[in-house]
Amino acid sequence: MTLTAGQTQNLTVTAMTAEGVVDTNYEGQKNLAFSGADSSISPAVAPAVEDNAGVARAFGTTTTIDFVRGVASVTGGNNGVMHLYRAELFIYVSVSDGSIDTGAGTDRLLATVNPSTLGKFAFSLTSPQT
Repeated sequence: MTLTAGQTQNLTVTAMTAEGVVDTNYEGQKNLAFSGADSSISPAVAPAVEDNAGVARAFGTTTTIDFVRGVASVTGGNNGVMHLYRAELFIYVSVSDGSIDTGAGTDRLLATVNPSTLGKFAFSLTSPQT
């Protein structure tokens, strides 16, 4: 997947059994933690995923996501909208609920985040001024 820094990406998270089929018993609100992307540098903005209420939660913090029959999809702009702000090659986004982890293997999301286009310039004066 290729993204542009600062833009959003809708995620679909699927709970799978050890046999590789959708775990339809994985239901309701689940507390997940996303990881794998870095914060931007200047200004420092952490990568985030919007929870089921539409609040952007930084990677590494608890993000409540609603599952229906093993699948969590974006609903009304909430419940899995990912924000990445730093241009990076080959990041592996993973998710964990504390007992299940996608930190290794092929079940992580491989992404490249391209830089966004120039939006503005900023000026500052050095001190002291004479």
